[in-house]
Amino acid sequence: MKIDKVTQKVYDFYQECQFNEADDGHQDSIKIEKLSLVTHQLPRLTTNFIESLKEPKIIEAGCGVGWLSISLAKKYPKANVIGIDYSDRAILMANRTLKANRTAYSSNMNVSFIKKNLLLADELKFDAADVVISIGVLHHTSDFKLALLNCAKLLRPGGILFVSLYHKFRRLPFLEYFERLKAKGINENELRNIYFSLDRRSDDPSRMESWFRDQVLHPHESQHTVAETCEILDSLMQHNFNSISGTKIPKIDSEMMQYMVGESNLKKSVYDPGMFYVQLTRRI
Repeated sequence: MKIDKVTQKVYDFYQECQFNEADDGHQDSIKIEKLSLVTHQLPRLTTNFIESLKEPKIIEAGCGVGWLSISLAKKYPKANVIGIDYSDRAILMANRTLKANRTAYSSNMNVSFIKKNLLLADELKFDAADVVISIGVLHHTSDFKLALLNCAKLLRPGGILFVSLYHKFRRLPFLEYFERLKAKGINENELRNIYFSLDRRSDDPSRMESWFRDQVLHPHESQHTVAETCEILDSLMQHNFNSISGTKIPKIDSEMMQYMVGESNLKKSVYDPGMFYVQLTRRI
């Protein structure tokens, strides 16, 4: 199958170092067991909807190493969870983590991981899903609009899409800061140390390295707004909820003000990747 140059670059990037990959799959299974990842990643509006369904079908579009898909399957034993990703390494790591989790905790989870390209609708032949979740993925595709629409079309009428993306304005101060450092000739090791001084969320060397590469060295990313996302999906979806770092954006037309928030966080040495969240319901 022939793919475009951007998709190939992103594929090669994740084949070398998959985002959120740890040294030990067993340690991942321990963290999944201890962390309330579903409630940490998803708003109550989303989990309430999942809990209202008898046997929810959930697709995670861009599952990476599988943390969220496994967590969803553990929290909702009657759910059918499918994690899809284009990276062979991601699928390999997700299955490693799943195996370690089942071995450690004898968990009976209905979850599977499948390689799929979100840009190819013909590859996305699934029964209609109740919920599609995509966190930090679609902005790394070569055609964001197409990927977003393909995710929405996986849903049944009344199903929900929860998507997380880089915000056009909130993300900008972080990008500008590291672009200035690169322009000064700061080498990769120094950039790594500067990033680690901002992001101190983990003590796992492999995971921290994957986060640094994803945030600072990624070959392709785009940035978006709530307004743009809703406009793309307007004919299919109804907008329910949006936030940045858990705080609702008061008005869509005030999104440019998020630049100042990102800039302020950077000045205070607060790690802020500039992500926003949107939930929508499929109309037809």
